[in-house]
Amino acid sequence: MSGEDGRTAAWTVAFVDLDGSGHRDVAVLARGLGRIGPHVVHYVSSPSMVQDTRRYEQALLPEGEDAAAWLAAHWASRRPELVHGFGTRSAAAARVALAGSLVPLVADWCSFVPSANSVPAVDHYTVTGAAEAAALVGHGVARAHIGIVVNGIDAEFRQPDPGRGTSAASRARLVCHTRLLPDDGTDTVIAALRWLPDTDLVVIAAGITTDDARTGITRLLDGARRLGVADRVRVVDHHSHAAERLIGLADLVVHVPRAPGPLAPVLEAMARGKPVIASATGDLGDTVIAGVTGLLVTAGDPSGLGRAARRLLTDRTKLAAFSVAAIDRIEQRHTPARVATDLQQVYRDILERSARGGGRDQEVPPVAASKQSRNAQSSKAPGDCTTENGTSAELVKRS
Repeated sequence: MSGEDGRTAAWTVAFVDLDGSGHRDVAVLARGLGRIGPHVVHYVSSPSMVQDTRRYEQALLPEGEDAAAWLAAHWASRRPELVHGFGTRSAAAARVALAGSLVPLVADWCSFVPSANSVPAVDHYTVTGAAEAAALVGHGVARAHIGIVVNGIDAEFRQPDPGRGTSAASRARLVCHTRLLPDDGTDTVIAALRWLPDTDLVVIAAGITTDDARTGITRLLDGARRLGVADRVRVVDHHSHAAERLIGLADLVVHVPRAPGPLAPVLEAMARGKPVIASATGDLGDTVIAGVTGLLVTAGDPSGLGRAARRLLTDRTKLAAFSVAAIDRIEQRHTPARVATDLQQVYRDILERSARGGGRDQEVPPVAASKQSRNAQSSKAPGDCTTENGTSAELVKRS
């Protein structure tokens, strides 16, 4: 298997993605990692997960096949140097398939998925930020076994919308994304309209044709009617052409959940050059830089949100500055190439630790790096495994 520049890949990483991870785009990770050297094999369970694999290999679990047995058969003849499971089912199947093996097993963990209370028994973990790392420590995992790797955004989202900065419009437009859950903060955004009399709200919802979704939408609209703002609230399907157009015309994207949730709405907004107001919940506090790419507000506080949004919407200079800074933040920290480089460094640290501990029967695979990068790494203090800018990825080694 060759990398982008024709070099033979020196080592293999297996991505086991049988759960359909909702908080990471695993295909983006696979493509990014495949571009920089390692051979990535992405194991998926549904044909709908099969994507363009020019930079990596993908294998589809046959219907009705036992996942652990299928993986073990694959790895009997082509053992990977490291296995990364995305989701509880994926990590469990990989653990069984690797029984008796010395290959390190990594699990990607997320606090807001239904299986979060069941922490898989693996060698190491990856999470999206410091808040998720702290939550995992709360489940009894040693911090030395937690690597932080932020989410990446694919190229399709990294295109600034030509419609941003619609200062000539008579009414401002807010956009928020909803999972139609009580704690996702959509009700807070609707209530904040009382402090924003000349502002409309577009609520982007996924799967709005299901019974549960219709119930959730009815709940939100009933609340809007009670507050006298229903005429300024519009709900559209996430997959519709209208949603794309309305997001493009938004002055401001608001995401204020009361509990940790997906970061994608904020990252996609920033990639499009949209200023963001978010709650400092979960890893949102690491994603939005307060006063630079947007604002952070207290979750569940409609009046505070409304006043913050009103001040920002009347300051076109600050809106424009936030827009530019948001795009820069995405390009510096959240591109697939950057995230893949950080993930590879986490893998390198894991493999080196395994080798030092005598738990591996093979050499640590080489990782392409410049002399400058190697010198920077060697100059760090003992136990410091952060990447060069110290932000995007780290293997947390504090006790």
